[in-house]
Amino acid sequence: MIQIKIDDNEIKNRINQIKNNKKLIINKIASILEAETIRLFNLQQDPYGQKWKPIKINTKRKNSSKVLIDTGTLRSSIKANVISENTIRLGVVGDLIYARVHQFGSVITPKTAKALTIPINKESRYLSASEIRSRYKTFIRKNIIFGVKGRTIIPLYLLLKKVEIPRRAYLPDKGLPQKYKELILKVIEKII
Repeated sequence: MIQIKIDDNEIKNRINQIKNNKKLIINKIASILEAETIRLFNLQQDPYGQKWKPIKINTKRKNSSKVLIDTGTLRSSIKANVISENTIRLGVVGDLIYARVHQFGSVITPKTAKALTIPINKESRYLSASEIRSRYKTFIRKNIIFGVKGRTIIPLYLLLKKVEIPRRAYLPDKGLPQKYKELILKVIEKII
C-alpha cells in the first residue's frame, strides 16, 4: 500500500476551514482518489499522465488488448482507506504477487534452470514444460522448444535468459499528482 500524506499547504488550509464533518470530507477525498486511480488505470496511464509501455504481442491475452487488464483483478483490487485526518492509504487489497512487479517493474531470471520457458501457444500456456514433454517429442532450435506429434511441428516455448517487465505505475508514488490535488480542492470548495 502507498500512503498519500496530504501535506500540501493549500489543501491543509482548506480542510482546516471546515468546522464540521472533517471525517466525511476525508472519506470523500479517499473515494475520489480511488476513482481517479481506476479511471487512469482504464486509460492505461500512470497518475502523473504518462502512458504505460504497450505490452508485447506475445504476452497479449485473448480476453483483452489492454495493458494490465486480463481478468480485471488488479484494477478491482485498488482501494483507498483513511488513516488519519491528513493521510490516505491507496493501494492494492489482497495478495496479488504481480501488483508490485507492475507498479515498479522487474527483471525475472531463472532460479535453477538455464532459461525461462515462456509459453507461446494456448496448450503450452496451461501445461508445464515437463508435462509437454510427456505429450510430445521435443527439440530446441533458435531458443524455441518445438513439439512434434506425428507429422505436425508446433512451437511451444520461447527460451529466455531473462524477462524485463517495465514499470507501469498505477498508484501515485512520487508525491501527490497535480490532477489529484485539483480534484481534492474541487471537493473541498463544494463543501465550504
